[in-house]
Amino acid sequence: MKLTIDEKIQDYIKSLEKGKIQIDVSLLVSCPYKTIYEPRANITWRTEAHILWQNKLKQQDPNWLIEYEVSYDEEEFKVIGYVDAFHPIKKLLLEGKTSRQLYQKHLRQVALYKFMLEQQLGEEVKVYIVFIDEKGNERYKIKPTLPTDMEVMYYIYSRVEKIINGLKRGYIVKIPDSEDCKYCIFAKDCRKKQELQTTLDSFLQA
Repeated sequence: MKLTIDEKIQDYIKSLEKGKIQIDVSLLVSCPYKTIYEPRANITWRTEAHILWQNKLKQQDPNWLIEYEVSYDEEEFKVIGYVDAFHPIKKLLLEGKTSRQLYQKHLRQVALYKFMLEQQLGEEVKVYIVFIDEKGNERYKIKPTLPTDMEVMYYIYSRVEKIINGLKRGYIVKIPDSEDCKYCIFAKDCRKKQELQTTLDSFLQA
């Protein structure tokens, strides 16, 4: 059964009360509300294209690991994510995208994946963002310029801190000016809620 935003927030709050919270990478790089409304289990043409592309990779080389789990574990929180494809021999990470252009959230995502994977392996990993069509065929790929480890760590800690502080007040903090807002059907109501919450936070901190 699909959880509502309020129910999902309660799940996070319960885990926070137990002393440690597990946060998906998607909450750190994309709009958390869109992430909750559109869970990974939803099958869309984009999901199907990803599966086709991943299957083709696996057919070409069985060494590819699909939906490979990566994580970054600290005392108060754990960040977890799933890389589209990782080749353990070539030390190569591929992240597939069905969009027509590169977005900042894509760079944030692969930067986090690369950082967590290198922390786990103790080795350098090469990264490519692969743009695919609806049939799972590669259109083109790019080797992105990514931030340093220190910059990634700062982003993780600052974002997690905001999420935890928000959860203590019963909501999830949005990423300011998220690229997801442009086409989101919930944007109007969401913006009103955020404006109200910002006003409330300012009042509480005064």
